[in-house]
Amino acid sequence: LLTAAAALAAPRRWRGRRTLLAAAAGCALAGGLELGSQLRHAGGGAGLPLGAIDELHGVLTRDDRPNGAGAFYRIAVDQVVSTRLATSASARFTVDAALAAAAGERGYRGRRVVVSGLTLRRGAPGTLRAFGGGQLRWAPYAGAGAALRARARAALERMILDQGGPGAGLLLAVLLGDRRHLRAEEVEAFRRAGALHLLALSGLHVGLVYTLAGGAGRGVALLGLLAAPRRQRLWLALGAGVSLGAVLLYVELAGVRPSLARAAMMLVLSRLAAAAGRRPRSPEVLALAAIAALAADPRVVHDLSFQLSYAALLGILQLGPWIARRLPAWLPPGLRSAIGMAVGAQAATAPLVLALFGRLHPVGMASGLVLVPYTALFLWFGIAGIAATELSGGLLRPVTHYLLNLLYSGLTMLNDLFGLAPGIRW
Repeated sequence: LLTAAAALAAPRRWRGRRTLLAAAAGCALAGGLELGSQLRHAGGGAGLPLGAIDELHGVLTRDDRPNGAGAFYRIAVDQVVSTRLATSASARFTVDAALAAAAGERGYRGRRVVVSGLTLRRGAPGTLRAFGGGQLRWAPYAGAGAALRARARAALERMILDQGGPGAGLLLAVLLGDRRHLRAEEVEAFRRAGALHLLALSGLHVGLVYTLAGGAGRGVALLGLLAAPRRQRLWLALGAGVSLGAVLLYVELAGVRPSLARAAMMLVLSRLAAAAGRRPRSPEVLALAAIAALAADPRVVHDLSFQLSYAALLGILQLGPWIARRLPAWLPPGLRSAIGMAVGAQAATAPLVLALFGRLHPVGMASGLVLVPYTALFLWFGIAGIAATELSGGLLRPVTHYLLNLLYSGLTMLNDLFGLAPGIRW
């Protein structure tokens, strides 16, 4: 309501008026859907007391995440069983649980599971948290699409880890967000350097993949134009489709996380607008992406990655240009823009980071100017190395292994160097 009032009170010619109106619409939509979500899930365990539920049947809504000897699982429960009351019932709620891995398998999104021996407590709206040493049993995948996606993800993980050495573990974290092969000190080095966001899949990773896929898309368009010049629009559309398709495939394999979904949605909306001859402003596209994300799942507003992702991009879009214009004119324009984006993102996310983690590393404003392009080089070479290894039947693996780990060593040294700078504690 406050956002809508501010938008209506603002001058009609003010450029930010549309953004405020879009934000107000998003808040209203999210609020209504959040209320509906709370009402729908008010019963928790389908009318059964939480203490009487002995067994949960459901589907994993995301890939598991490592947690010591086990992993974190997010389960969309569709059936609950009470052996004490000798009854079962359909249900609709989500459970977050830390469990020991079952039978040495990975838990990929779409896998059906049966969990017993948990104590349930209410968490965020529509979500329950699990305590105690529960037991997890695997069931078949919820559908052929989920099984195919799991096999593709497992194959990609295998190809990455086949590169060998610590560089492969870092590539798995940077490309797919899986940190299970990173040591705690490696993650801490990124944190001290103010570059932990490089390990959290975000718009940066989508942009890097899109840049790489864009070359393939342009190649397809060029070959088509050479073969049939009269079908120019068709080939250009096909080239753009290849680039966007590669990004959507990457998001699907990496896991549809809030930051990745936001970046992919903004990219698709921008490309569609460009194809229609429109040039929408980035804040408007960001607001529309937020509305769509909240409409799909209002509970995502409680997700830290959602909050940090949107806050960082809003800082880049709104504060970045303002900061860049106030830097010395003798700096190259590209450097001024990069500094503005880095400072804007850090300024927008600083309150959240300090409140939740109790410390902040301002050196990230400087380290990002070096580590972001270096990480892009590491990621692009890793993808090229995997392709070269597979296409050569493994003959080039020693070469790609050596070069990948050489780049890893350089990134480690840069992290250690920037990590010497002091941080701020709350």
